[in-house]
Parts: sequence; structure tokens; C-alpha cells
Amino acid sequence: MAAWSNLFSVAHRYFGNPFIYLPVTLIGCLILAATWGEGFAHWKISRAGGITKKEFPAHLRQWRDVQNFPTWQLAWLWNDLEPQKGDTEGTTAYATFRLLKEHLDKGYIKGAARIDGSWLETPLSRQQLIDYALKIGARPKFLFFRRHSWIGNFYFKLAHQVVQPSEVNGYMELSNFTLSLYGYLKEHGQENNFTAEKEKFFRNEFLNGNWIAIGRLKIDGYLYEHEIIPQWKWEFFESAWAGANLGGDEFSDVRIKQKKKKGDRV
Repeated sequence: MAAWSNLFSVAHRYFGNPFIYLPVTLIGCLILAATWGEGFAHWKISRAGGITKKEFPAHLRQWRDVQNFPTWQLAWLWNDLEPQKGDTEGTTAYATFRLLKEHLDKGYIKGAARIDGSWLETPLSRQQLIDYALKIGARPKFLFFRRHSWIGNFYFKLAHQVVQPSEVNGYMELSNFTLSLYGYLKEHGQENNFTAEKEKFFRNEFLNGNWIAIGRLKIDGYLYEHEIIPQWKWEFFESAWAGANLGGDEFSDVRIKQKKKKGDRV
């Protein structure tokens, strides 16, 4: 304790001298100003396009209503950056563009075709891009704008029970079931009653909880993930071949499966 006391006494004696503490204070202020100035300069550079002078934050609200995108724009928007014409090399968009080209070569995006032998100007629709993003497990803000605020994300999780892609194949496609039902009725000479029998089956079996269904809900004209279709909605079922209209909501790629009952073998 005596050693610490002596140390503080010496420090107090020296720093109590204005010829000591004033230069030290001045040096400290200069270091602080230099550090703050460097941080501020870094911030200004990032706001002015980064080191490459190309990376500006995207105005996402202005892109919400755009329906089609040439491929060169996507590498930027995928990284929340405003698209800039020209080479992306050296920017954060570069790796995204390389990966996107690889996926296009492998046919990840259905209906995409080169323009004059290049992918640069290939137009891709918003729905094509949503399907692609879901396939690779991505949620870029310009496509999933509502999910990137905590309120929007909370509401979505509260109102939509999303099904993981790995679980989707565990359900039977509605179109296959529809064909089977039609074939069964035709064998018994009742194909003319197909629509009525189909609606009767769905209302009874799904409202009773014997079957469960998933589908891609159309939101603002676009289809997103598969989600569980609430049981109560089947009261409003309207016949559709591979989809379902339920209480004003439209579901596409509907898939169904029978619930396991107690005692059933796994």
C-alpha cells in the first residue's frame, strides 16, 4: 500500500505542475481530435461512395415498385447499394455478381436467358428473384422490404407460420391429389360431381383437423415462402386446381398431408 501511495504522490506532484499537465493535456486532445477526425473522414468516404467512389446506399423505397431488373443492377441492390453502371471489381458488389453469374449458368433462375451472349442485361422479374432468393436462403432488403424492420418481422412471424424448405417435400402436391380424386370419381361414374366433392372433402377434412395444408400466400401480387394455411380458413374454400382461394387470401402451390393420429406408426 505504501508503494501505491508513493506513486500517487509523485504523479500528483508532477501533474500538479502546469508545465507538465498542460503539454500532456494538449497532446491528449490532439490524439483525440486526430482519432475522431479519422473516423469522421472514414464515415464521409463511405457516404460518398467508399474507396471506389461507387458504393452509395440504395434508396430502397424507390425500388419497391420496380418489376424487372437487368442482372447488372442486382449485384448492387443485393448489397443495399445504389446500382452504378460500369465494372464492379473492387466493390462489395463484385463477389455477388460473380456468384449470380454462376447460378445463372447452372439454371438456378428459371426462364433466364443471355442477351447477346451475356448475362449483364438479362431482365429478371421480381418474382423470379424472390424464388431465387428463397432457393439460396437469402433475404435482400429490396425484395423482402417489410421483413427488415423489427415491427415488420415481428408481425410476419406472428401472422405467418413459415415452413422450412426441407419440410416442403413431405407434403403431397394438391394437383396430384386432385388428379387422384378425379380418377376415383370417374371410375365410379361421378366425375360430374368433381367440384362439389372436392370442396366437400376439403371443408370437412381440413376443418376437422384430419389434414393440414401449406401454400405460398400471394402478398402484394408476389408469392413468398410456403406457410401453414390456418385451419379456420378452409370454411371459405373455393375450388382451384393447384391452389386455393380462402377467405380473400390466394395460395399457390398448395400441398397437403394427413395428420398422424395417436398410435400410428412413424
